[in-house]
Amino acid sequence: MVVFPILSALISALCCAMIVRDAISKPRPDKIAWAIAFALFAIAAGIEAIGSLREWTPALVRTYYLTGAVLVVGFLALGQLYLLAGKRIARFAPGVAMGVTAFAATLVFGASVDQTKLAE
Repeated sequence: MVVFPILSALISALCCAMIVRDAISKPRPDKIAWAIAFALFAIAAGIEAIGSLREWTPALVRTYYLTGAVLVVGFLALGQLYLLAGKRIARFAPGVAMGVTAFAATLVFGASVDQTKLAE
């Protein structure tokens, strides 16, 4: 059923826009992390809709897995860490987040995808 991924993508994109608007007026790093998380989830839900309507390709599967299954939780957690630890993590958290993102992307996009199972 493709209705749920489409609704999820739209709602997540709306949440992202609202958090970005709030972050512009009152900038805080937790808002930026959460905006990124909502954008990642919107991308994943949009890809799920596209894959359901058309056919899944290795690039779609990899991007869906990276954005929806791997990165979104990390950026939600980063936002929470900014609330809990604030200035104690501000110096190294962005670098760690970028490093983990690059490492995860390398692993996911380097993984093999069984094309015969995509059709199922």
